[in-house]
Amino acid sequence: MSGSSHKKGISPILAAVLMVAIAVTVVPIFAGWFNTLIGSTTKTVENKTDETVRCNAASLSIEDVYLDNANSRARMIVRNSGYTNEQVRSAVVYSNTGTPATNLTEFPVNVTRGGYAYFNFDTSSLIPACANFSFAIVGSACDSVRFDGVPKGC
Repeated sequence: MSGSSHKKGISPILAAVLMVAIAVTVVPIFAGWFNTLIGSTTKTVENKTDETVRCNAASLSIEDVYLDNANSRARMIVRNSGYTNEQVRSAVVYSNTGTPATNLTEFPVNVTRGGYAYFNFDTSSLIPACANFSFAIVGSACDSVRFDGVPKGC
């Protein structure tokens, strides 16, 4: 027995069988994870692309703001001047102190392409005169527009 070395280990055939068994077990796990990852990433990119294309076609404009100081009311007329239907999510008229007037309109408001939306505000004690008006703003998921002009009725 002297001079001969005995090495212990597994046979090459057993090693190959174990490697194949591990590969057969692990590959489906990684394949499922990879498919889920690619699927969710593709869906996210698709949603962002759809939103970007839709927002590029969207455009709101504030046509006019009217003040009726005698009745403590303001009215804003918004036009959808874009190429797609739009949903207005907020509209605000501000006094010169930065305080928003109470909006009397329920949101969201759908505005068809080329259509108009009307928003009414209670301006009690906030905008008693035209000099107390600061600005108006309207917003959607894609667009925000500000009116800094002189309201009608002033």
